Amino acid sequence: LLFFFMFFFFFIIYIHYFFFFFFFQAEDGIRDFCLSRGLGDVYKRQMYKVKLTEFVNKMNLKSLLPDIDTDSIMIEQSAVNRLALQLAGFFEHFDSERIQVIGNVEAAYMKQLAPESIPPLCEKIFSFNIPCLVFCRGLEPSLEMLDTAEKNGVPIFTTEMTTSDFIANSVRWHVSYTHLTLPTK
Repeated sequence: LLFFFMFFFFFIIYIHYFFFFFFFQAEDGIRDFCLSRGLGDVYKRQMYKVKLTEFVNKMNLKSLLPDIDTDSIMIEQSAVNRLALQLAGFFEHFDSERIQVIGNVEAAYMKQLAPESIPPLCEKIFSFNIPCLVFCRGLEPSLEMLDTAEKNGVPIFTTEMTTSDFIANSVRWHVSYTHLTLPTK
């Protein structure tokens, strides 16, 4: 009888292991033992690089620092980040690989900042080696921000598009670009 209970106990444990290990995998078939932070990890592993120059040309962005070489900068994520929390000094979970955007809200917030707080804030933002910064609605950065970006080799652009339109168009373009330029199996 003891043998039967032990066999039954180990059989149940084996079935649970088999079920959870083989049926709850990431949808792309990755079977590694590293902890995942969710489905975003799977999609991050599948992103393709795009030259910033191609993106700038397609989106008709105006460069405010034309001496910075955009051919050597690669966009690795289709997502875009608004710099709202970073302007307030919060950098935990800051995804610096994304294109960074400043719209009306962020620009209005920056105007309320003390002038002496802007250079260190810009230095912190640009120290993350972001691919670029885009000002929407024809907004333009302060001279301090331009100087700091130039020192750190971060291109700054401006566009007449609204922030929402720019974000939607940039994500749409990046997704369509990667699907059109990838070799098929």
